[in-house]
Amino acid sequence: MAIRKTTWIRRVSLAPIDDSPVVPTVLYYDDKKRPFVGTEARELGSPEFLVEDFKLELGAVDPETVAGSSASIAASGRRTGVGLAKDFFDETLKKVNNWLQIQGLSLPTKILIAEPLSLGSGSLADEIWLSNYRKSVRRALASRFKEVDFMPEPFAVFQYYRYGAQHPLVAEQRKHVALVLDFGGGTFDVSVVETTRLGDISMGGSTGNSRPLSARSIAVAGFYFNRIIAEDFLFTVLDKRIDRSDVRKSLENFYKHKNADEDFLSALSDKQLAFFQNYKRLLHDVERAKLGVCRSIANWSLSADLTGSVPYPLLVPIDPFSSTPERANTRLDAAKLKRLFEGSIWAPKLKEAINTTLTRAHDELRGQEISLILLSGGSSNIG
Repeated sequence: MAIRKTTWIRRVSLAPIDDSPVVPTVLYYDDKKRPFVGTEARELGSPEFLVEDFKLELGAVDPETVAGSSASIAASGRRTGVGLAKDFFDETLKKVNNWLQIQGLSLPTKILIAEPLSLGSGSLADEIWLSNYRKSVRRALASRFKEVDFMPEPFAVFQYYRYGAQHPLVAEQRKHVALVLDFGGGTFDVSVVETTRLGDISMGGSTGNSRPLSARSIAVAGFYFNRIIAEDFLFTVLDKRIDRSDVRKSLENFYKHKNADEDFLSALSDKQLAFFQNYKRLLHDVERAKLGVCRSIANWSLSADLTGSVPYPLLVPIDPFSSTPERANTRLDAAKLKRLFEGSIWAPKLKEAINTTLTRAHDELRGQEISLILLSGGSSNIG
């Protein structure tokens, strides 16, 4: 009897932090400016006061150029991207270190940080962005680690399965050609990786001939999907008296300043401030609804009947410019989630990135087949 070929390897459990293997990239500052992170931040903070989706900001600006303005930033209470990252790392590492101590493990002095990888795509992870990202992360971690190094996110996924989880297929001492799909909160990274004949990967040098045959990073992931869902519901229930072009302009402004400081928010008109607060709350509710629906789906087959999955209730403001808006009772169900994901995320974004990456790797593969497909990232729970 023929043995069925096993190709797909999905995300495995990580060290539990706050009873979860995933730490959401979320910050909350209480009245005393104390930071809280992840699930704890979401539980303690009102949605409009949460700071999230700030990973991409770390590469947008050279941290050395804002060093001179740190005094004025501190006086206003504002945190730079590096400051946000430092608070997030510090609080998360406290939880990680507590877990390590319980396991009887020593605290690390070195840390390896995953970074988006793109080879000649002209998209997100160009050299300037990566340079700024590395500088920002090193600044944020300088006081905690003697050595901070970086590895492309798809490579980090492969190494985790091989040496961390020690998955039997990846740990085998034989050559692999792996397609790595890393679908997180801020970015989607896809890479084709060829290992050495003993199954290891290296970034070059004399240790072997492993190399990335092709790769791409795009800023389309969990947070982006939340926007798609939120906008769909918002425009569906929008009061007919509200100008849709005004809503779209306010959305653009929100996305540019989603983690704005108090000075920026205080300068907004009452209508725009209300929009910021209402939409941020809606995004928070959408995230909860998305996770709730995903947990209710037992069969992720493309042909599965999703009518039996449990819908998640949503209250959506019909006038997002009102400080006390009337809210429409709506529901997010599995069928709608699938339709929005396929139409706005999979077909125009992820599929294109995967196809481009495979096409670029075609000649380099020299007829070799993909032997492993590794799926990672918090948003990979969207099966």
